[in-house]
Amino acid sequence: MKYYLPLLTALVLCAGLCGCTPSEEPISAPEEPVSQPEVVLPLPDEVPVEEAPDFYEQVLMMYGAEEDPETGTLYALPVGPLADAAVWDGPEAFTTGEAMGWFTSFIYSLSDEAKADRYASPLGDGYGYFYPAAELEATVSTYFEGVTPEMLRADTTLYRTAENGYQLPALPEDGERTAVVLGEVDPEGDLRHIPLTLSAPDGTVTRLRLTIRLAADGSGYQFVRCVPDTAVAL
Repeated sequence: MKYYLPLLTALVLCAGLCGCTPSEEPISAPEEPVSQPEVVLPLPDEVPVEEAPDFYEQVLMMYGAEEDPETGTLYALPVGPLADAAVWDGPEAFTTGEAMGWFTSFIYSLSDEAKADRYASPLGDGYGYFYPAAELEATVSTYFEGVTPEMLRADTTLYRTAENGYQLPALPEDGERTAVVLGEVDPEGDLRHIPLTLSAPDGTVTRLRLTIRLAADGSGYQFVRCVPDTAVAL
């Protein structure tokens, strides 16, 4: 079974945990400063993350996949960019809705009770989860290159100024999952282009190219874009 990044990250929001690195630019918010997560060294002995066992499988699990413990097959979680086969070419194209979907996949393994308590909506029962701005923005900005609080707050249908947070619409029901197959990674300087084949239960096949950027010191990475893989014909 592949090593899975522990979901303790969802509770403490460690910026340097096994495959993330804070942005070079400071995070800013239009209304108030965003508190930064505590930085924890990702691996002992300063081993570059790319040398960790099953590193690229770990990247996909951080992006919104989970592993079947019996078969080792990767499946898209029912919510998140893999479930939606999201296409975004750079931070400006990464929508607030996609950021919220990704954050929901990030905390997916927390118990329903823990999520209901931690992310209870100030609007009352029946409104689903509510993500405090500081927590969601700091986490997303850590893992996604160039995504800022200003970009996320621009969607006023999801960001609620009065409560200073993001109201999540109803979650999709958990049904059959899309299988995710990792292709041969294409390196380009500090970028790594990761071919993905998504096979949905209805037979639809989608091929994407997820790009990450490795930190200069090898301590982490950030997601850069996810676009159709034009190198492979459908």
